[in-house]
Amino acid sequence: MSWLGTSHNVLAWYKPQCLGLCSGHNDHLHRCHHYVVPTLGVYSTVLVTPLPPLCSAHLGSARHSHIKELGYSGVVVMRNPFKALISHRHLDVGGHTGYAPKAHFLGQGCWAEFVRLKVNLWQDFYVDWITLTSPSNIHVTHYENLRQNPVLEMRGILDYLGIRQDPSRLKCLSENLDGLFKRRVRMNSLLGFDPFTKELRRVIYGAIYSVDLALKSKGFGGLPISKYEVYDAKEAEVLRLL
Repeated sequence: MSWLGTSHNVLAWYKPQCLGLCSGHNDHLHRCHHYVVPTLGVYSTVLVTPLPPLCSAHLGSARHSHIKELGYSGVVVMRNPFKALISHRHLDVGGHTGYAPKAHFLGQGCWAEFVRLKVNLWQDFYVDWITLTSPSNIHVTHYENLRQNPVLEMRGILDYLGIRQDPSRLKCLSENLDGLFKRRVRMNSLLGFDPFTKELRRVIYGAIYSVDLALKSKGFGGLPISKYEVYDAKEAEVLRLL
C-alpha cells in the first residue's frame, strides 16, 4: 500500500519485470514476453493473486476499513512526504505524466491548505498501517531504497509474497529500470524555488517524526531520512519543538 505520489509507476514497472506478468485496468493478467515489456505503457493497478496485495492502493481516505478489507497484510511503500506532495500535486493537475503549473505551488491559499490536509492524511495512512497490523503481516519498503537498489528491494518483496525468485527476471529488471509511463523531465517543469514555507516544513517534519516513531516502535528501523533529498535534520529538530 502506498500514498499518492509515492510509488505507483515505479512498482507498476518493476512488477512485470520480476514476475513476467502485467495487470491491466480490468484486472486481467497477461503473459509478458521479453520483447513486449519494454514497450508497455503502465496503467496497471492491482496484481490479482491470492497472495497479500502488491499494489499502490491510494486508499488514504478510508481510514481503517481498507486495512480490514485487505486482511491486515500487504506491501507498504513509503516516500519522503516533501517529494510525495509535489508528485501528488502534479498528478492532480497534470495527470500521471503531466505537470502542474508553478502557480499551483504558491500561496497561503490552495497550496498551503493542500499541504496541511495531505500531509496529515499521509501520516494517518502510514501510522494506521503500522500500528493496526502485525509486523509479520506487512512488508515495509521505501521509494528511496527502491530507486537506489531495485533488485535488492524486489527480492525482499518477492520473499514476503512467497514467490520464487527467477534470476532471469531479476536480470531483466536490472537492465530495464526505466519504463515509458512516467513524467519526462523538462526545463520548464522544474519549480526553481522551494514551495514549502517554514510553517509548512514544520507540519511535514512533525508527520515524518510520527511515522518514524511508529516504525521504530514496531521494529522496522525508521524512515531512511539520510536518503531524503528534501530534509534538514537540524531544522526538523528545531521546528518540531516550536
